[in-house]
Amino acid sequence: SRVLFRSRLLSEQREKSLGKYIHEVYTKEQSEFFQNAITQALEAKQLVVVNYELDIDDSTRHFEGRIKPANYKVDDKRTVVFVAIDVTKRVKTEVQGKLISTVFESSKEGMIILDNKLRLVTVNISFCEMYDESMESIPEAIPELINEFIHDASKIGRASCRERV
Repeated sequence: SRVLFRSRLLSEQREKSLGKYIHEVYTKEQSEFFQNAITQALEAKQLVVVNYELDIDDSTRHFEGRIKPANYKVDDKRTVVFVAIDVTKRVKTEVQGKLISTVFESSKEGMIILDNKLRLVTVNISFCEMYDESMESIPEAIPELINEFIHDASKIGRASCRERV
């Protein structure tokens, strides 16, 4: 498979790839990965979505590739349209969210998450244990617990509140 780009959209790095075969541009492992995905799209005659990483400018970038068989041939060979979307920010956000969730759920400290109108979003199990409440009874107990927290934060520990700007 050859790599074909629209030349006006190329960066200097990508210009070196124009018209070359995948194995001339990527490592053996990467080119096999892309070739297998392209073959799968051509054989299934449908969209194939792949996720992959590439090292670009001394950093690892995450991409989602969408591979769709095209209705034309080059050198009498079937072709695909391959759209690569940089999803690095999304991947980092997902990893951070999982980490925060793990910390929240495994913390020995009682934690409660409220929205900006002081409505309950969720609590962790340590919060339930601290107040001797079940997860099911927490929504009913929250108004009283919030008032207790606001009026006597010393029971819970130092509180930090931040106003929305």
